This record gives sequence, C-alpha cells and structure tokens, in this order.
Amino acid sequence: MSSEGSNEGSKGDGTTYGDTTGKAGDAQHGGSGGAGAPKITGTHGAPTGGGTTTGHIISGDDDHNANSENEEEYNDDTNNNESVESSKILQKQLYETRLYIVFLLISLYILCFVTLVNPQDRIVTVRNLTPTLINQLRLEYDQTLSCPCSLITIPYNSFVKNTIEFHPVCSSIFIDEQWINGLYLPYASTYLVTDFRTTAYSQFQLLSNLCSISKKTVEQGLSDLNNNYLINLQLFTENELKFKINENIELFRTSIPIQMTTFLKFLQITTQANSPISALNTNIAIKVITNVANSRYLSIDSSYYVEKNNSMFDVLFGTPCTVKNRISFAAFYSLSEYESAVNHQFWPTYPPIFEPNTTAIVNGFFSGCTPLDALLQTTFDCLYDKICLEILTNISRILKI
Repeated sequence: MSSEGSNEGSKGDGTTYGDTTGKAGDAQHGGSGGAGAPKITGTHGAPTGGGTTTGHIISGDDDHNANSENEEEYNDDTNNNESVESSKILQKQLYETRLYIVFLLISLYILCFVTLVNPQDRIVTVRNLTPTLINQLRLEYDQTLSCPCSLITIPYNSFVKNTIEFHPVCSSIFIDEQWINGLYLPYASTYLVTDFRTTAYSQFQLLSNLCSISKKTVEQGLSDLNNNYLINLQLFTENELKFKINENIELFRTSIPIQMTTFLKFLQITTQANSPISALNTNIAIKVITNVANSRYLSIDSSYYVEKNNSMFDVLFGTPCTVKNRISFAAFYSLSEYESAVNHQFWPTYPPIFEPNTTAIVNGFFSGCTPLDALLQTTFDCLYDKICLEILTNISRILKI
C-alpha cells in the first residue's frame, strides 16, 4: 500500500517540502498506531527537480517474527544452560551411586568375613557329667565351656579331711601327771641353778601346759578352717580345687605357729619387764645373814650368769638375770645341800672359787633364769637317748615313782 503526497508550493530557494501522513501516526517520528497498525518510516529525499518524497512501510508481522526469533534464541540458551547443569548433576549422582555401591560391597565383604571367622555359638547342654567327660569337654571347648554349680557355697569339711600331728612328746608319758609328780622335790630351790632337779618338775609342768594350749589353739583353728566355705559359680578344675584347698591349709599352718609364738613372746617380755621372783630361786638369791651381834636379816640379790671364757670383769661379776635371761646346759651334781646353797648365786661356775663337777648331763635340756626360758631352748634329746632315759628312770626310782 502506498501514499502519495501533494506539493503545496515551493519556496524561492527551490526546496520542496513534503508532508506524508499515514493512518496511524507521524511518519517523520516513526509513530505507531494501535496493534496491527502499519509502521511507517519516512525519509526526506534530496531536492530534485520533481520534489517528491517516498516512504516505506514495515508491517507488524515482521516485527513479531523478529521478537520471536530473539525469544527462541534466549530460550535456546537457557535450555542449553539447563541441559549442562542437568548433565553435571547426573554425572555427580552417578559418581555417588558408584561410590555407594563400592562401600556397600566392602561392607558386605566385611560382614561375610566376620561371619565366617566368628560363627555363631550354639549352646549344647550336656547332662550326667563325669570327671572324664568334663576333662574331655575342657580339652575341646575350653574357651566356651560353661559349667555352673548347683551349689555355689560348699563347706570345706564336706570334702576335705585334715589330719593333725603333734610333737610326740605331747602324746607321751612325759606330760602325764604321774611322771610330773614324780619329779617334784620339796626343796628343789636348794640345788644349783643348773641342776636338773631344780627345774625338772617345773619344766615338764610347763611342757604339759604348752601341749594343752597348742592342742586347743590347733583345734580352734581347725574348726575355723572346716567351717569355711568354698565359693564359686563355675566348676573348678582339679588343679584349681587343689590350689584353693592348699592355699587355705597353708594359711592355717602359718597362722597357728604365729599365735603360739606371739603368746610365748608376750610371756617372755612380761617376765623380763616385771622381773618376778622365781620360787625356785633361779633368778634371785635369798640368804639369811647373821651379823656380829647375832642379829639376822635377809639378803636379796640377783643371780649371776658367769661364763669362764669371758673377760675378768665378767668372771668376777657376771651377767645378772635382771638384765638378761641366760641359759646353760642341765646336769646332775653331787654336792651337799649346804654347798649348793652357798654357791647358788653364781652359775654355772664361779672360777676359781667354785667349779663343780657334773655326775651326768641331761642332753637336750637346759637351765636358766626362768624355767620358761630354759624350756624354750630344749630339744628333748634325752628323751630319745637310752642312757639318758636310764638316768631319768633311776631318778624316778629314787623319787619312788
């Protein structure tokens, strides 16, 4: 569609002006009308002889197609970007899936390996057990074998029997009342300290008492041992049971001597600290002295242990029993009562004034400041010696035993 213009006139300068209008707007400004209206563009031609102006009209469909093409290009770019992003996401998910599968396979392998190495335990209950069967099961299933006890506490006296053996002297005639009474002498204190007749009765009396105390102590300890309980939830092996029993017996064997030793040490310390006077005059010398005025008074002094091979000072003065309890071998002496009484304070000898001769030595027996100290050193060798026993028998006959 075309539009022709009219020339209204010409100026003197020969320039022609044209005014071209369309239906929808000003061609000079390229105005556009309503939707679907043609767009008119105008150009001013150079002044020519004809003085005409031509215009071109671009339709609305062409503009729409151009916009569509731009939108399609934008959409294509957007689709391309989205496609790239989707491709990256899919690739990432693919890697993750592969990694998951790898870890899953490794986990399954580990589980299968652990299952094969450590198979599930199966509990099997065995009844009517015998020692042989138990030993066999222990050899085969030592780590998994479980044998709970029906009784978790069992007294030791129900399956352990203890046999106690005392020193033969404690079950011999030498602790009987008849033997002890036969050794009693009314004036035993008049003999020398080292004379066996001085302390024979007291030593065997103490021996009998110590045997009685020992028996009572052992019986009490044995009663405590038998009343102890073996406590265990599982069945012991034979070696374990022996170890438990021997452990308790060893405790019993070590505790009883400790009790007796503690008791004897207490007696010795008490005697030494308090210095009681022995009725046998073994740790003290009591004399009746008459002065020039024929008045009498008692002289009380400690007895002294004198050793021949010591220094001159020790020989002259000796060691008093109030300072230290000393012992010497026991023997028989053939001295009168007067000689024994006069030389009673210093023992076993007092050279050069007094060196008595022995008629017989009582092997394994000792004399001392107290009968207890002498007895604790005794080995009883005389009681196992035929000759020594004959001497004691002769003494007994003299004493009308």
